[in-house]
Amino acid sequence: MKDSHLREARILIVDDESIHVELLTTILRKHGYRHLQGATDPRAALPLFRDFQPDLVILDWMMPGVSGRQVIAQLRAELSSDTYLPILVVTGALEVETKREALAGGATDFLTKPFDACEIVLRADNLTRTRLLHRRLEENEHRLRGLLENMHETGRENRQLAAAIANLSSGVTITDPHLPDKPIIFANPAFYSLTGYSPAEVIGKNCRFLQGP
Repeated sequence: MKDSHLREARILIVDDESIHVELLTTILRKHGYRHLQGATDPRAALPLFRDFQPDLVILDWMMPGVSGRQVIAQLRAELSSDTYLPILVVTGALEVETKREALAGGATDFLTKPFDACEIVLRADNLTRTRLLHRRLEENEHRLRGLLENMHETGRENRQLAAAIANLSSGVTITDPHLPDKPIIFANPAFYSLTGYSPAEVIGKNCRFLQGP
């Protein structure tokens, strides 16, 4: 995936300390990301998520009022089970148990403060790239489903037409106009009854043979 496509990804940053929101925004914007949204009130995370529709959420774990775990639960509840939304938890807690709790709570990746700018960028790139690939697969699947449904509908219409022609009392033949000799590809039962021809004598022949010598 080209970096130009990657930089169109939307990133939501939620941290109760404004300096961290500003720092992350500066780092990512300098790296080329253009669509960034930040919030210092974790209660605003869900409304912002609904409005902004991010491809990556960078989230502080330990926040007053609403914890990172609660924010993740709110966001995951908005999505279907097969939707891939990466959530990168960034926290000052160094305990292994905190990391396990975050990952068990629905975080995709984990990073401790103070963080390295290069590592933030690399993780953001990896996570957004995976997210955009998932979206592309979903779009292709949706497009394929539409094509299959259209083919099914066309097939149903063709079957209905064939049934109607088969029930006609007058003889009918259908030729393939795309082939050079325009051979007959279908004849209804009435045609065989009226002419006395058999399918073997008709199918694949040019309709001129019906006119005789």
